[in-house]
Amino acid sequence: MDNSRYEAGLAKAKSVIGDKLVDKLLNDFKDVAPDMSRFVIEHVWADLFCRPELDVKTRELAAISSLATLGSAPLQLKAHINGALNVGCTPEEIIEVLLQVMALAGVPAAMNAIMSAREVFQERDLLKSVSR
Repeated sequence: MDNSRYEAGLAKAKSVIGDKLVDKLLNDFKDVAPDMSRFVIEHVWADLFCRPELDVKTRELAAISSLATLGSAPLQLKAHINGALNVGCTPEEIIEVLLQVMALAGVPAAMNAIMSAREVFQERDLLKSVSR
């Protein structure tokens, strides 16, 4: 079996969301649905995040917006907020995206997403840097 697609996706995921969160993804499903992790690595990270048409910062902001709009994926939202910070997004940019979510997906979705962002910012000691 050709593992190049898996390896490319794994490298991209680790470069964006970090080793710890990727290892969690790989371990969380290994005893119940081991193919789930492989599908996420290959389809999301290799097939989508490795495409050249958008830079990874833009992809992370789109992921944050989509996950916030869903309102049912707080762990994934936090992973992508961390990823966005890792690739150069500022806390202010992330909050601005979440304010846009409020206009299009509703206040509750934005409020919950901002609380997730707050947790990530606190963990990374960034809360004090948010200007608004």
